Amino acid sequence: MREIGRLEEGEADVKTIRELTALLKELNQLMKSAAEEKRREHRAGAVGGGHGAVERVEMLHLSPPNEKQKLFLQCRRKYIAFGGARGGGKSWAVRTKAKLMALRYPGIRMLLVRRTYQELENNHIRFLRRELAGIAG
Repeated sequence: MREIGRLEEGEADVKTIRELTALLKELNQLMKSAAEEKRREHRAGAVGGGHGAVERVEMLHLSPPNEKQKLFLQCRRKYIAFGGARGGGKSWAVRTKAKLMALRYPGIRMLLVRRTYQELENNHIRFLRRELAGIAG
């Protein structure tokens, strides 16, 4: 996976936008490949085939949401506003909704945005890498 250079606040140039677009296309292709592989595995049924085969199950563990997070996760509207003070669980809710939507809609394209790449790394990427280790590639 390619790494894109950091952006300082308010800084964006054509080269960076092209790099981000290329990265999104690459991620989309990886997600499509993974979704196709899961569909093939699902159609094949159980792992090992034949009598006594074991069904393959992957588990995603989620901690219980607070009340506001629960409302956010249950909302089915296209646009949702979820604000509040620091430490209210907004980032957790966004990551959790993204994971649930990815499970529900294989191949879905999503974009998590922060002001700087460092904020994105600190608030989402590092958590997602740990939470999805062994589940997503």
